[in-house]
Amino acid sequence: MQDLNWPDLSKRFKRLYTALIYDTLEEFGYPDQAIASSIQPLDKSMKVAGPAFTVRGSGSPKRDKKETGLEMIESLWPGCVCVMDTGGDDVAAHWGEITSTAARGQGCVGTVIDGGIRDCDYVIDMKYPAFARYKTPVESFGRFEIIEWEKPINFIGQTSARVAINPGDYIFGDIDGIIIIPAELTLKALETSEERFETEKKVRDDLKAGGAPLEVFRKYGVF
Repeated sequence: MQDLNWPDLSKRFKRLYTALIYDTLEEFGYPDQAIASSIQPLDKSMKVAGPAFTVRGSGSPKRDKKETGLEMIESLWPGCVCVMDTGGDDVAAHWGEITSTAARGQGCVGTVIDGGIRDCDYVIDMKYPAFARYKTPVESFGRFEIIEWEKPINFIGQTSARVAINPGDYIFGDIDGIIIIPAELTLKALETSEERFETEKKVRDDLKAGGAPLEVFRKYGVF
């Protein structure tokens, strides 16, 4: 994993927005890094930014695996985003308020689940960034189990069947969705997007002043 200042990068990313990051990655030749739009933040103001701590699980009737999930939470590290592949489970809530509290206590800065979440009012009130595919009150114990973590996982993509997510890939999400930035492109994508962000400010100013859209595009190469 890159030796980067994760808190500083998170602040810088959160000044931006996912559409901008998407455009940057597409210019780099990575057009399929957006995960499915069905995964949304609990609250429109939520943003998440940090390197991925990947988790894989599956639906299971076993009731002797609760400690495995607790071991996973204890393995979370400061600055990471917990990203959970549930194996397509659509029954249980795989995350909730107590889990959010425990994860935050380990330094985790947010969670993205291809699955369910509950205790939503509490999670929103504690301002813990959480993105999920659905909400449900159904308890996961006896219906779902954690299998492994910090291994490659996959999410359904918005422009592709799957988006691969490796431990340490950078996760950035807001009201528009979630972008997966390959780890080796994290800093390059951020710096390029910051430059584009400043250019877009100029584009907005010119358009507000009555500039012709075509002329503005030709001037800045952005629209």
